[in-house]
Amino acid sequence: AAPFSLQAGPTQVQATFQLTNYKTIDATISTKDAHLQDLLVIAQAGDITATGSATLQLRATGPVDNPQLSGSGSLSNAGFQLPALNPQLKIDSAAIKFEADSAAIDNAVFHIAKTNGRGSVKVRNFARPRIALSLQVDQLSNTEAQSWFPPAKPGAKSTPTVTEWLPPPRITPR
Repeated sequence: AAPFSLQAGPTQVQATFQLTNYKTIDATISTKDAHLQDLLVIAQAGDITATGSATLQLRATGPVDNPQLSGSGSLSNAGFQLPALNPQLKIDSAAIKFEADSAAIDNAVFHIAKTNGRGSVKVRNFARPRIALSLQVDQLSNTEAQSWFPPAKPGAKSTPTVTEWLPPPRITPR
């Protein structure tokens, strides 16, 4: 596959893409010190705004419905404003890792409202996702956390609540 690039602002993404018989993919994506907002423009993620930077090296090969992933990346000084999350999510730093059928964010140092934390999240099997989440936070107020998820606007498509899409947490004492 011939290499090509995508650009928004000063951010440039290098890529290759080959699709065989609409069944098999071989693709690469890479960028270094990319502005997160520019990456969102390239991805056409219009409802999300971001600050900070990312570096990414990703390869996807194999069946389109279950590609094998490899690569890594990082986030630094990131801030995300999401439509379904009221305060901004700030990530000081995080490592991104792709392997086999999973993607992970490790060693994330984050802040949301008055809560500061560290943690990781891993998604396996994108066809039937399984999510593993590990978080350590300094404080978490139930009242404050509920305020993070504003009610849907009238006429908006219904979004599941956190308790509908996350299983109950398993808390283990130290």
